[in-house]
Amino acid sequence: GTNGQSWTAGVSLSWSLFEGYQQIGRAQEAEARQQRAEIALEQQALENDVEVTSARRDLRAAQERIDQARTAVAQAEESLRIRSDRYAEGMARTTDLLQAEATLAERRLAYLRALYQHNITVYRLELLTEQSMTR
Repeated sequence: GTNGQSWTAGVSLSWSLFEGYQQIGRAQEAEARQQRAEIALEQQALENDVEVTSARRDLRAAQERIDQARTAVAQAEESLRIRSDRYAEGMARTTDLLQAEATLAERRLAYLRALYQHNITVYRLELLTEQSMTR
């Protein structure tokens, strides 16, 4: 009935015995993510070094092309001078003179292309190294 003198009280306790392994797993996962990030950073740095080295090599090659083109222009100018002198003396045909002029124009165009490639390479290297190379 309702006149009783006894009461019942209950307490419930619970805990997970394996929670410690989850924390260890999360710590190992975080460490693995950090290692992956460090490896990715190192890989990016190596790729940047390769690009800078390649740009420097391209710059040397562009300078060599400029030197070769400059020499070719000087030779074409000398050839045109010789042909012009011969034409003036009546020893060369008009077509010879026109051919020498066309060759000179081609050599000058090649020189300008070499300068253009050199400038593109300089600006690429400046972009990669974040340093000004122009004066």
